[in-house]
This record gives sequence, structure tokens and C-alpha cells, in this order.
Amino acid sequence: MRAEYKRDVSHNYLILQEEKAVDTSSYQVRMLTGNVIPSILKCHLQNLDGEVLFYYDITSKQSIATLFEDKKFRSQDLQSILEGFVKVMEELAEFLMNTDQLVLQPEYIYMDAERKKVYFCCLPGYQKEIQGQLRGLTEYILPKLDHEDNQAVMLGYGIYRKALEPGFQLEVIKEAIYQKEDEADKNAAAQKEDKYQEMSACLHGIHDAHIVYCLRVGTVRPGSDSKGNSGTHCRLRGYTGQNTGRRSVGGCAEAGGGFKADGRGRSGA
Repeated sequence: MRAEYKRDVSHNYLILQEEKAVDTSSYQVRMLTGNVIPSILKCHLQNLDGEVLFYYDITSKQSIATLFEDKKFRSQDLQSILEGFVKVMEELAEFLMNTDQLVLQPEYIYMDAERKKVYFCCLPGYQKEIQGQLRGLTEYILPKLDHEDNQAVMLGYGIYRKALEPGFQLEVIKEAIYQKEDEADKNAAAQKEDKYQEMSACLHGIHDAHIVYCLRVGTVRPGSDSKGNSGTHCRLRGYTGQNTGRRSVGGCAEAGGGFKADGRGRSGA
């Protein structure tokens, strides 16, 4: 396979040529050039001096080899690439196309960096077993993983192990990808809950500290409001709420704000 690049007024192209002669009337070529396959780079043919050239539109896209030349793969990056691989495999199956025609080399896998969408090249006449190609792709990625990102490490090595197993099945790859995604979502939810609990405890602490301060300076006293709810009353700010650790509107403790005393020893928000 030979590769070159070309630019015209408004487009950039990757040009691939297979060493073997390609039948341009074949089903594979007609499907590739006559249909829009979402995860495949748009492609058209040109005949030049009897040679068949496949032009792939790479405008506003960069290969992952270029994007990650000096950058580590984080879990989000790896997730995008692997999900893109699953998607393109399903799309090719839908069009009854040979998946061994995918070119899974980093130089020929492109990404729209803004949209985080991955695009692949499908080259009729290119015949390399897809499991071996996936194994080669993961071997390229593993040394470039951000090893401080545990999710990236687990996902990368998990897919690599699957690619080594005999009897390649796409469902196994999908299960490994989305299992890691679910675990990441659960971890994120747990971290969010921990932060909420920490903030709640902090706010309750502010409230309790403020009541103690008001008791010391004599601006708050136990009692009940006009409806008979038990709680505390502050002469400066009114009813602070029932004895539940929370305040009602108008109470002494301002959520997240704390309190201060003026020059006469009175508290205020």
C-alpha cells in the first residue's frame, strides 16, 4: 500500500493505492464510493495513468499518530477510538462489506478533535485480518497511555488481552469497553456523592458554630415561632428553624456564607 497527501483550494486528501489491481466495478468499491458510511472517510476514485487511486477527504481532521505524537492517551481518548472501532465494524456489516479492508494503522485513523469523532479508511484490495490489526493498534497505544489515569490503563490492557484471545468476537470487545464506561460512571457518581456529603457536613458545622456564637453574645435564645415550632430565636435575624440542623429563610446561619460580628458585638450575615 502506498500513501500520499494532496491539497486543493478547499480540501485535504489522503491518497491510498493498493499494490494489487483493484476491480473498480466490484461490490466493495461501489459500496464505498456510492454510499455515505458515517465512520468511513468520504472516498472517491481517480484513474491516473492506468492506476486506481482512492482519495479520502481528511479536511479538518488529524490522524491519531499526529494528535498523540507528544501527548498521552487518556481514558476519554481511548474510549472514543474504541467506540469508533465498534461503530465502524457494525456499519460495514450493515453494508455487507469486508471488515478486513479496514486500515487500522495510526497514520490512517483520523479524528475530528472538536467533535471527538473517529473516522477510518476502508481500502478495497487491502486484506489484513482485523483481529491482528486491532492487536497491532493496541500495541501502539499501550506505551502512550497516561499511566496516572487508571481507567485508561485498565481499558487499554483489557482490550489488548481480548485481542490476544482466539476467536475474535466484536461483542466481547463491546462488553469490555462499556463495562469500563459503567465503572467510570459509578466512580464519578460516588465522588459526587462524597463531595455533597462533605459540603452538607460543612454547612451544618457553620450553622452550629453560629448558634453557639449567638448564644455566647446573647443574641439568640431557645423558644418557638408563631406557629409553635420549637427552635431558636435570634433578636437580630429572627427564627432560625426547627432543631434539625437546618435554618428557615431569615435565620442566622447563611448557607455557605458564615457570619461576622459588628463593632458592638452583634452577629450578622
